[in-house]
Amino acid sequence: MSLTMKKPVNTTIRVAVLCVLCTMPASAQIPNHRLFYQHDNRAPLTMLDIVFPGSGSMRDETSKTGLAVTVARLLEDYAKEHGYTARMEALGTDIDIHTFYEHQTISIASLSANFAASVGIVNDLIHSMTVTDLALEESKTKLLESYEKEVDSGDHVIQRNFALSRTVGVGRWFSRKAMKQITLDEARHFFAGLLNAEVVFFKAISDLDSTEVAEFLRPIMNDRRKGGFDWSPATRGKNRLPGHTAFVFKHYSNLKNVYCHWLIPIGAVGEDNFVPNMVSWTLGRGTGRGLLYEYLREESGMVYGNSCSFRREADVRFLEIYADPRIENSEELMTKMHAFIAGLANNPEFWAAIRELRENPDVIDAHTHGERTPQRRLSREVDQALYDFPSREDGIKSVTDGEIRSFLQKYFVERNLVTMFYGPKEHIIEILDKHWPEVEIHVLTTESTIE
Repeated sequence: MSLTMKKPVNTTIRVAVLCVLCTMPASAQIPNHRLFYQHDNRAPLTMLDIVFPGSGSMRDETSKTGLAVTVARLLEDYAKEHGYTARMEALGTDIDIHTFYEHQTISIASLSANFAASVGIVNDLIHSMTVTDLALEESKTKLLESYEKEVDSGDHVIQRNFALSRTVGVGRWFSRKAMKQITLDEARHFFAGLLNAEVVFFKAISDLDSTEVAEFLRPIMNDRRKGGFDWSPATRGKNRLPGHTAFVFKHYSNLKNVYCHWLIPIGAVGEDNFVPNMVSWTLGRGTGRGLLYEYLREESGMVYGNSCSFRREADVRFLEIYADPRIENSEELMTKMHAFIAGLANNPEFWAAIRELRENPDVIDAHTHGERTPQRRLSREVDQALYDFPSREDGIKSVTDGEIRSFLQKYFVERNLVTMFYGPKEHIIEILDKHWPEVEIHVLTTESTIE
């Protein structure tokens, strides 16, 4: 059931947004140093995640946006400059450091014969790490350059994070201004909290026996001080509809298509995921050839591509609908999509597709429950232990039409649409003003999303 969407910052550090399908608010406590394990004898390899809950980007205050990923970058740079990365490469081991919303993760992929030695090197790394002014400034410079390149390339995910931060209050991934102001003391304090996290747990896939893996992890477990981060994620109050809002990015006047994104917030994490799963699959998740494909491409030919995805940004879940009409079709497409979204609860073709999905749930069940690979089985086990998410004995077969209708009537309404448009600015604003004069319009440069 684990789907991870990762936003690359460079080849080894990523700010990641975990899709809501794998994440719920914490209601269970994982014992310190617990090992989650899956056996896989297809190759003599061991993949290990060392997870530090509570030390992710959710710890960043607004004025310190980017602190968590800066510390991760410092650790990566230190490993390279002081020979730790080279030592692991000589053993055939790769190391990655990831910053997620809730946690930091150090991941290694090692030949099993060299796993114990690789763990020893990682342990030496995290206990030898020091933060200097020069290293901090170099890491911040590299991160600034990475994000600026992503923005210059038109990265939609950064811009979507900005739009959601302005409407439903998710935390920003990155702020150029805030990152420049991160101090040496702040970086050192954050890393000390990471090193001394109250709970550290492990995820491993290996051809080795679980007892062997656990024994090799002892260098990290032994004599580890505690008293740093503990995991207490923010909880949201009652769901608030953000209002009909449009973000228009103005540096795309040369495009021949209007790239349209409809974001539909569907509440905070912790609610039932079966209904939004069914809605997104019916509209066009997976193969993409759902109702939206039939409606927008086969019947009307207005778009080249379309999709509907169920996602999570920080602690907010949302559905994202995408379509790319040519400029001459954009007004018709935008008005039809708004009508389609508002009328979905009364759309007979939608209900026929829901009945078909309920009668033949094998594809969605296999995907969302993730029982086909060791990685997905492991992720599901960890997610269940961490978040104790609700389950249904009969899966989507137990979801009633009444539950789906109530969901659509609550969320599939204009006052809950956060829209993003890329294309000729004046053309898009003219359409918005003509059909939805009440919409709140924000005209932005892509660069402003990381200011």
